[in-house]
Amino acid sequence: MNKSFIFEVEWKHAYQIRNQLLANSLPCFMVSTSEGKVEFSFPDLLHRQYNQVRKIFGEDGLKRKRK
Repeated sequence: MNKSFIFEVEWKHAYQIRNQLLANSLPCFMVSTSEGKVEFSFPDLLHRQYNQVRKIFGEDGLKRKRK
């Protein structure tokens, strides 16, 4: 999966967010960070899908730097 943007959240919120993403069939990849957080990475999404993701996280994601 080509990672386009990310969100970092505390572990205590990760389970609930993951369930919301799955319920909406939104593709993502989860990984634990060295800072004790969970990083949700997403591919390029349709505007409708991105709006759902923004609603779940309550903010815009961080743009992933292309290498």
